[in-house]
Amino acid sequence: MQRSSIVFSLFVALFFVFATGCSKSPEQRLTGTWAVDVEATMDAKAATLEGEELEEFEAEREEATEQLNSMSMTMTFNADGTAEMSMTFMDEENTSAGTWEITSAEGDEMVVAITEEDEEEAEEQTLVFSGNNQFSIEMMNDSVVFARQ
Repeated sequence: MQRSSIVFSLFVALFFVFATGCSKSPEQRLTGTWAVDVEATMDAKAATLEGEELEEFEAEREEATEQLNSMSMTMTFNADGTAEMSMTFMDEENTSAGTWEITSAEGDEMVVAITEEDEEEAEEQTLVFSGNNQFSIEMMNDSVVFARQ
C-alpha cells in the first residue's frame, strides 16, 4: 500500500514538472515569424456564417481564396522586442518595422502593443492562440489566422 502511494506521488510530481516545464512564456510563444494562413482564415469566416450567408460564401470561396493567395502578409516578432511587418499585394511590397510588447496575457489570449517606427503611440492587437503555432486577430471585422513559419 505504501509503495503504490509513493509511485502515485512520484507520478503526480513528474506530471507537474512536465506540465509547467514545457509551457512557454507569452514572449516565447509569440517570438518568431508568422504568415496569414488562408485556408484557416476562410474556415474561420465560414464558422461565423449560417443559412444563405454561408451558402453565398461557399459559392464564392474558391475565388476569394485565390485572391487571398495572391497577396501575403507576414509579421516577425523578435526576442529583443523589435518587429517587422510585410505585406505584398499585386506585386507591391510594403514593409514596416517597430517594437512590440505584451501588455496582458491570460490563457490563449494576449494583447500586444505594436509601435511602428514613425509612430509615437502603440496600437494594441488582441491575439487568440490555438496551440503554439497559430493565432487569430480581428482585422476589418473579420478574423485573420496566422501560422508560425
